[in-house]
Amino acid sequence: MEAALRESEKRFRLLADNAPVLIWMAGFDASRLYFNQVWLDFTGRTLAQERHQGWTENVHPDDLPHYLAAYQTALANREKFAVDYRLRRKDGAYRWLTDHGVPRYDDQGNFFGYIGSCIDITERHNKEEQAKQQALYDPLTKLANRRLLHERLEHTLAALKHHHGYGALLFLDLDNFKPLNDLHGHEIGDLLLIEVARRIGHCIRDIDTVARFGGDEFVVLISKLEAVEARAAACVHRVAERIRNQLAQPYTLTLPSGGDQAVVHHCTSSIGAALFGPKHSQAKQILKHADQAMYKAKANGRNRVHFYTPDDDL
Repeated sequence: MEAALRESEKRFRLLADNAPVLIWMAGFDASRLYFNQVWLDFTGRTLAQERHQGWTENVHPDDLPHYLAAYQTALANREKFAVDYRLRRKDGAYRWLTDHGVPRYDDQGNFFGYIGSCIDITERHNKEEQAKQQALYDPLTKLANRRLLHERLEHTLAALKHHHGYGALLFLDLDNFKPLNDLHGHEIGDLLLIEVARRIGHCIRDIDTVARFGGDEFVVLISKLEAVEARAAACVHRVAERIRNQLAQPYTLTLPSGGDQAVVHHCTSSIGAALFGPKHSQAKQILKHADQAMYKAKANGRNRVHFYTPDDDL
C-alpha cells in the first residue's frame, strides 16, 4: 500500500510539474504545502520560500485581503472557490490570475485540504478594463462620462434615503472656449479641456465625481454633505468658488509637436449649482436644475456661480 501511494504521488507530481497552469495544495488550514514547478518558475522562488504563508509575499497588497477572505470562507464551508488576484512574477511584474480551489476528501469522505490551479488571465483582464474605460470614461480627459455620472448620482440619491444629509451638482460651462478652437484648432482646444479637468479635480474630494458632460461642459457631483441645509449650501458655494477661481487663471498651452510656441489663453466659467436632499428622487430633474442655474449664471454676466431657485424655471 505504501509503495502504491508513493507511485501515485510520483505520478501526480510528474503531471502537476508538467501542467500548463500553476498548481498548489493546502492542508486542513490555510497553509499551503505544495507548489508545482510551473508556480516556482513563475515566482522564481523555492518550495521552502513559498510554503505555508510565504506565497502571500508575492500577492499584490491590494488583492491579498479579498483573496484571503474568500479562501477562509470557502475553507470554513468546505466549498469550491474562484478568485482573481495579481501575483508577482520573478521579473517583478504582476500578472492577473484566476485561482480555482477545490476541497479534497479521502476514500472515507474526510476533508483533508485543498488543491488549486491558477490560470493567467492578464490579457483578458486588460481588455475588460479597456472596455470598461471606454464605456464609462471620457477618452480625452479620463473623467467620468454621462453614463457613469448618472450611475453615481442615482447611487447618491439612494444613499440619501437612508442617511440624513445633502448632495449637490455643479454644472460648468467654459465662457470663451469656441474662439480658442476657431483660432488655434481643436488640438489646442483639447489641451485646454484636459487642463480644465485637472484643475477641477484638484478642487474636490476623492469621494466626489467630476464628469465631462460633453463639449466644454463639466459636471461635479458632491456627496455626503452636512444634514443642515444652510451649512451644506455654504460648503458647495466654497467649492464652486474655488473651481471658478482656478479655471479663471491663465492657461499656457503647447502642442507636443509645436516646439517652443505656446498659446496663452484666458478662460472663465459659468457655474450652476443645485442642492438636493432626501426628498429629491429624480436624477434628471436635478441635472436640469443645475443646467438652468448655469444658464442663469451666463445671463447674469458669466464668470460667476448661481444657485438654482424655483424662479429659474420661469
